[in-house]
Amino acid sequence: MLEVYIYAHGTQVEEAVPSDVELVRDPEAYFSCLELRCDDIDKDLVRVIEEGTLLDGSRFLDRFGVTLYTQQLSTGCKAALMVNNSDKVIDLRECGVNAISAILSLCKSGRVAMTAPATDLEDFTNGSRVTVNVMGRVFHSMREVDAFLRGGVLW
Repeated sequence: MLEVYIYAHGTQVEEAVPSDVELVRDPEAYFSCLELRCDDIDKDLVRVIEEGTLLDGSRFLDRFGVTLYTQQLSTGCKAALMVNNSDKVIDLRECGVNAISAILSLCKSGRVAMTAPATDLEDFTNGSRVTVNVMGRVFHSMREVDAFLRGGVLW
C-alpha cells in the first residue's frame, strides 16, 4: 500500500512524517545512491512521466529516441522511482502534478510526503484499482484520492 503524509503549505514536512522513518527531502541528491529494480512499475513511471523507455538501471530512451543516463531524468521521475525502490519517505515538493499523479496511480507501495495538489490529478491506472492510504484513510480509486486531496469530498 502507498502511504501518503500531507503537510500544509508553509509548514515543515517533518511535522507530518512519523519520527521513526527516514525522510528524503532532496530526491535529486539521493537518486545517485539508488539501485533501480527496473520492474514494470519503474518502466511505467518513466513511460508516463518522461514519455520515455527505461532500458536498464542507468539508461533510458527519451521521448525523441535519444539514449540518456537515468541521472538526466526529471526530478519528478527520480522521486517516483525512489518511491518504488526505497522504504524511505520521499518528499514530493519538487514534483509536478504529472509525477504526483503517476506516483499515486502506479506505485503499489512506498511512502511520500506532499502538500495537497492545487489542480486535478490525472489517472494513469487504466481502470486498475489502487490502494492509497492518505493520513490513515484508505482509497481504492484515483477518483477518490483526487476528490479527497482536493477538498475531502467524495462523490
